[in-house]
Amino acid sequence: MQLTSLLLAILNSLPGSNAGMQGDFEEVLQAILQNHARKVERIKEVVVAIYTCLQVHPNTHWVRKLALKALGYLLPHHLEKIVHSCLSFSLPVNRQAMELWTVMASGPQVAKQVLQILLKSLQVKDPCKSNKDVITTSLAAMNVIYESFAIATYNTAMMEMQHQFFIPVLRQVEYVQQLALPKALRARKKEFMSKSVEIVKGLFLVAKDWTVFACVQAQEGWMMLGTPGKFFQSTHLLARAMKECDSPQIPGVRSQAILILNCDKDEKKERMAMALMAEFLKSPPALQPIDRSTIRHQLKEAAASSSLVLKDLFLEALKSLSEPREVECLRDQLPKIMESAFSGHERDIIEGLKEMIATLHDLDDQGIGALILEVAMNIRSFFDDVSTKHGQTYDCPS
Repeated sequence: MQLTSLLLAILNSLPGSNAGMQGDFEEVLQAILQNHARKVERIKEVVVAIYTCLQVHPNTHWVRKLALKALGYLLPHHLEKIVHSCLSFSLPVNRQAMELWTVMASGPQVAKQVLQILLKSLQVKDPCKSNKDVITTSLAAMNVIYESFAIATYNTAMMEMQHQFFIPVLRQVEYVQQLALPKALRARKKEFMSKSVEIVKGLFLVAKDWTVFACVQAQEGWMMLGTPGKFFQSTHLLARAMKECDSPQIPGVRSQAILILNCDKDEKKERMAMALMAEFLKSPPALQPIDRSTIRHQLKEAAASSSLVLKDLFLEALKSLSEPREVECLRDQLPKIMESAFSGHERDIIEGLKEMIATLHDLDDQGIGALILEVAMNIRSFFDDVSTKHGQTYDCPS
């Protein structure tokens, strides 16, 4: 506690001191932090003091130099707390905040750790249930990721991590579009929407995936991605462009999609992962190096979700694995869809009927046999319900 108080006292004294005291301050800071940085507490207060030192007049360069040196000593021991503290200065990312983030990219490994923490801070499951702190943290993390493309060390780290970022930053585009911003940030909605799209574009540029980038650009896909109401249409366009251009990113993104389907509990991310898989599986290179049976098994596990939308996407993805025995799998899936649809509420029933129509179309009369009769009998019951409610009877044509 005394150590932290002494450190804060020194940092708070720096901005008003003269250059003649630089050597004394440097010696004391080094004595405190070189061997005792791990013991420092109240990290947020310390980071605020460092940030304040960076706002001094440019002529007092030595103050900023000492403050950033102090931050460098603390990074190996308190990285996550420092990142979260710095996010509070990053909406927007001003010059002083940029200095902090640049120092934190002191090496490739540290830069990767910082990006990993930012990715975790970025992700929010439900924009409608997010409180002000969650929203501002997510937007600040997005701001820093956007700015990180201009910092060489982060850029290098992003090249190794781009597949981990792909689906979360794509999800962020939808999140920002749906977000009810706090009053103080509402005027910046378009800015946040634009940055979310620019980050997705940045991943393709970092990967040097020029062909896909140009293909999406030619179809006005980037503009569509930033347009509310067209998010999933543009996601399919993006995945289709990657497939048609044989994007080298497909295997890595596909692996992350499977990981999300197996482990993540965010339904919107699952839906996005399944939509990407449905497109990727139409391309033979997307199956490498994982064999078809492995993908099939993982898709079937993902289809256990109660969401009709996910089940529909599951069938689309499974259909892409176009082997004869998949027809049997589609037939096996149909009774489950029927059971799910006919036992639900009106909206679920309508969605279920749409899904059954699509599935029957995909089967193309291949051995559905008695299932057609069962579908007809279930549908007939709805007409009977309607006629009973209105006191009328209708004769079905024979």
